[in-house]
Amino acid sequence: MKKTIITTLKFQKSQIIFEAVEQASDLILPIYSNVFDGYHFSSSTELEVFVKNSKEALERIIKGKVSEIIIMVASDINENLKINNYSFSKTILNNNATLSELELEKEIIQEFEKNAKVIIKNETLNKSVKNNTLTLIKNVAFLEANFVSLVNRITTNNHLNVAKYYILDELKAFNDTIANKNQVFIDINDNYLKFDLFLGKNLLKTHIVNNGINQIRSKITSKHNKASSTLVNLAIKIQDDLEELKSQDNVVDTAKNVLDFYLEQMLIEYRNFLHQNSLNADHLKLNFYHNDYASAFKKLSIAKQVAVKICSNDCDFISQEMHGLINILTENIEKQDLKKFITTEIFVIDSILSEQKINRKNTLFI
Repeated sequence: MKKTIITTLKFQKSQIIFEAVEQASDLILPIYSNVFDGYHFSSSTELEVFVKNSKEALERIIKGKVSEIIIMVASDINENLKINNYSFSKTILNNNATLSELELEKEIIQEFEKNAKVIIKNETLNKSVKNNTLTLIKNVAFLEANFVSLVNRITTNNHLNVAKYYILDELKAFNDTIANKNQVFIDINDNYLKFDLFLGKNLLKTHIVNNGINQIRSKITSKHNKASSTLVNLAIKIQDDLEELKSQDNVVDTAKNVLDFYLEQMLIEYRNFLHQNSLNADHLKLNFYHNDYASAFKKLSIAKQVAVKICSNDCDFISQEMHGLINILTENIEKQDLKKFITTEIFVIDSILSEQKINRKNTLFI
């Protein structure tokens, strides 16, 4: 029996996640997930063992062998991933703009390679010709060559081929971005707040503020000298019904005040980010990546008459970025240049058990 098993390795700020799903008709089924917390890219041996153990556990579950893996890299890994817009120009050769563009593309790649950078995304945002000069405005994402070498060595040693590198944030927002429109998506984490500026489906810029949910927890608990489950729950999510907490009115007031102050700080940072990027801040709309924290601030934001949207997520058992990846791979099937785009077809495997049954059946007819 054939199975489509899509396997990913996700690099985030201090966490690496091995995630695999099965695509069956129109369904996406969670198969396996494993998390490596606190990793700081200092020990390739630990990472190699983590990938080895995760791969073996997955193969026991699916009763088959996986050979392809997709690498997702989050924009908050600043030392390894850089995303910028660049302007490249070249004099048109022999009145042939198409040939000149191909030559310019080669020169761009060579220039990055000379500086030990590996391009993982190279999107043309604008193209113009003036005075016999071709100018390309590019959105380029690149990884440090040492990081790519580390990942390739670890995957190769575990008999895995890297099918493609993706920017994790672009996959998370894939289902919610709007073509040719600037949008800012907000990621609330335990340790930081992150703003991602998109143009269509292209991530243009990331800004990180060291002010996460842990700051809320610490402000509430410091005022009450304890870290009860009630306090933590209040710090994470404003409850719809506070009747149960009437006996702790002072705690409720503290939590509401702290969360309200945090939202004000978030809005200030958001406005500053918009102004820095010459975007209109008159009509605020907060786009949150899907998580439990975002749900809490949706209620607070609406009370302040700020438009709020939380990214869609069809199933909490599968990550938002995995949903985005599946949609991209499915869309690629419809594109004609299959040499350029990967699809779900490269992740089709044979079940070992089904192969054994087939072999036994065949021997009966020998």
